[in-house]
Amino acid sequence: GSDAAKTSLLSWLALYLSNLAANSLGVGAALAVVGGGACVSSRRRDPVGALLVAALVFYWVVFHLLADLPSDDPTNLGIHMRFWMQAHIAALALIVPGLACILDALGHPYLLGDTPTSSSPSQKGRVVE
Repeated sequence: GSDAAKTSLLSWLALYLSNLAANSLGVGAALAVVGGGACVSSRRRDPVGALLVAALVFYWVVFHLLADLPSDDPTNLGIHMRFWMQAHIAALALIVPGLACILDALGHPYLLGDTPTSSSPSQKGRVVE
């Protein structure tokens, strides 16, 4: 398309996040953003999660920069949406760290196997020094 008809990267991002939210019960996009942030933050650095975030961002940005199509045509939008399924897989995998981050911020005691020592059978009777 011509330069005037191109859709900006931010417009594509808004369309993508709207589509992701619609395909993930409305909360998936928000949890994926929180999960992506949690995976790359210095406090919770997760190398696998950071790699997933990097792959998602690289795929998404490179695809939309190379796909020189305007979004005002429903056919072009449909073409983009078909390639969003691959990005959805990575984004939906980031929901788990996002949910874990939110539960941790809320002080949920049973996050990722952190059980109270009083209810753990292996900890009963042990003296804590």
